[in-house]
Amino acid sequence: MLGDANQVCNSYASILLGGKKSLNRITPSAGNIDPSLLSNCEMTYGDGNAVIESIWLEDEQRQKANVFHNRSMLRICYRVRVEQRLVNPVFAMMIRTREGVTVYGTDSVQLGILTGNIESNVVLDVAFELHNNLAPGIYYLNCGMRHSQSNELGYIHRRVDALVFRVSSNEDTTAVVGLADLNATLTIAAAE
Repeated sequence: MLGDANQVCNSYASILLGGKKSLNRITPSAGNIDPSLLSNCEMTYGDGNAVIESIWLEDEQRQKANVFHNRSMLRICYRVRVEQRLVNPVFAMMIRTREGVTVYGTDSVQLGILTGNIESNVVLDVAFELHNNLAPGIYYLNCGMRHSQSNELGYIHRRVDALVFRVSSNEDTTAVVGLADLNATLTIAAAE
């Protein structure tokens, strides 16, 4: 590949660490979209009472993206088509590393949101907004819906490793290693 050194290096790292992709499939990214970031291992399951039709990520300007600077806002969005009436379903998301380590997950219950009854033939857009304190690296996204009633355990629909996204460093990045950028400060002073 010929081009900007940063882009070529990122493409090389993606090929080396991101799965089976050939150089001729890599095209220069436009804006915050890197077309080489594709999941080749998505798994999906559920009882079929609703379907997560699409999943996407948005940046601070609510533009679709899959490359984000750390310390920026990140929106995790998915569209759900409800097939059967649902009673207070729980909407969830989870971010994992390439190695399968869970970095963060939350759901509508943890966030204190009661979703109520949702009738069939309704289409919903779900969006989790979070401050991206992830360290630079590659991450996978899981999204799902589950029943909230104790007698109905299990997922309505879950999509595992549905999207891949990259967090890149910027001038504010403090992480050298690890999964999170905890925004450390350092003080060095003469001992008294």
